[in-house]
Amino acid sequence: MFTGDPQLDRLQTLRRTAQGDGSRLLEELAASAPAPEARAEVLVALGDWQQWHGREGPARAAWQQAVAALEAAGAPERIAAFFGEPRELPDNGVFWQPPDADLQAPRPLVTARFEVNARGQARQVDAQTASGRESAYIGVARALRRLRFRPRFTGGEPVATPGVERRYEVYD
Repeated sequence: MFTGDPQLDRLQTLRRTAQGDGSRLLEELAASAPAPEARAEVLVALGDWQQWHGREGPARAAWQQAVAALEAAGAPERIAAFFGEPRELPDNGVFWQPPDADLQAPRPLVTARFEVNARGQARQVDAQTASGRESAYIGVARALRRLRFRPRFTGGEPVATPGVERRYEVYD
């Protein structure tokens, strides 16, 4: 298990423990949040963290707690913002949607249509290159099948969302 390189060994140890440490820190932060909306926001982050690490059950539980906290706070607009449509993870802005004007961008642009199931997985992926290198759609289709999503929620439960359409700029 150990390589003999102290820095590499430390990095590997951090990687192995990061999921549990991150979950624990987010749970502690949610428990100490001063208001229901703040708690819900941390619970969304906790659910995203769990989903990112392949822990669908704990992710769903955290998201359901977030929905319940937002319902109790009377914040339906926040529920719609977080759970109104599937979101690629990480939900940190990396998956922004390029404007129509970018159809002539020098980087390949791929359009994709797919379903996000209730488990947060892309299925029935159909991708096509809109501009740039013709084969760019292949990598996007493969990546979408591996990508984790925060699914759309209806009535406090995750639901499948067919017909999701996105455009992805490809950086090689």
